[in-house]
Amino acid sequence: MERKTRRILAGFLLMLAMVIGLMPGMGGTAYAANATWSESFTSEGGTINGNVTVSANITLTIPEGKTLTVNGSINGDKTLTVEGAGTLVVTASSGNGITGNLVVKGATVRATGGKAVKTVVVAKGKTSVTIKGLKANKTYYVRMRPMRKASGNTFSGLVSGYRTAKAAK
Repeated sequence: MERKTRRILAGFLLMLAMVIGLMPGMGGTAYAANATWSESFTSEGGTINGNVTVSANITLTIPEGKTLTVNGSINGDKTLTVEGAGTLVVTASSGNGITGNLVVKGATVRATGGKAVKTVVVAKGKTSVTIKGLKANKTYYVRMRPMRKASGNTFSGLVSGYRTAKAAK
């Protein structure tokens, strides 16, 4: 009987440690099959092993010297704003690394593996933008979303379909 009680207690403590590690703002390494981000938070770094769904417009703050690694993809149709001086690393083994709306304010975002997604903001009053760092003779897929700020709110239009583009030689 004592052995069974110890096993139950050990299982409960392990589950509690995982739940605490997944809470926003908690440091350390978190292991999870999948996670959902539904409110803004500050990350003290760590690792999430699984896909992340962004279910609300949120801000992820990563302090300087901290790295949050997602071994999976980040997806959703809401806006994820990454700010701070830290680093967000997304390593998708297949599919898209990051989908949805991504705004980067000072932080570093690296997406590797899978299909890399790069977000470029066109300056106000401009009608075109040059995307640098593309490889020649490789096909890229581009889509656009109009966005506008009014009365302190950001409004976004429908996302266009994908267009095929090749890098200039």
